Order: sequence, then C-alpha cells, then structure tokens
Amino acid sequence: MNFLPKPIQADELLRQLQTQLQLIWIYQNESELTTKLAPVVIEIVIPQASELMTLHEAAQRCDIGDIQAEIHRIKQLDPKYIPFAEQILILTDEFEIEAIAHLLQAHIPTS
Repeated sequence: MNFLPKPIQADELLRQLQTQLQLIWIYQNESELTTKLAPVVIEIVIPQASELMTLHEAAQRCDIGDIQAEIHRIKQLDPKYIPFAEQILILTDEFEIEAIAHLLQAHIPTS
C-alpha cells in the first residue's frame, strides 16, 4: 500500500489509483467537450401586463401559494411563456419575493 503525503498531488493520486485498481483511463477530445457544452439561448417572452396583474398583486402580498398558482395558469396560456414562468418559479422556490415584484414592476405600467 502506498501512502500519499499532504498536500496530495492529483496526478500521483490518479496514477496510484490506476495501478492499484487496474484502471484504464478513457480520454475525451477537447473539441467534443466544447461542442457538448455550447450555450443554449432561450428566449424569455414576458406575458402582457394584463396577465401579470394578479401575479404582481400576489407578490406584493408575499403569497407564495398564489404566486405559484398564477404562474401555473400563465404557463397554460401559451408555451412561449414557460421559460418566463420557470424563472419566476425558481425565484419562488428561493423565497425571492422582492426580486419577483421588481421584475414584474418593470413590465406593468404604473397608474
């Protein structure tokens, strides 16, 4: 059994693992990695202000249940609203109510 002194050197650790466990490392080309990790651009379409009013009111009341219910209703209106709804649901899961209200205020005309 070989021991590794601290700080452990990653290359030496991997070499010893390969020897002790009789591993064969499989390497992947960098070009394959960059192709697989290419960023995906998703267009976020914001519903009309009239559709956001109830959601905004729920956010002002800090009512998580109503926010989630309203977002699920908006998702059913049109599939193009799903990315927007998912972003709001992420904020809801993190209890970022102020962020939701701020986002909505930017898309609702003030009276």
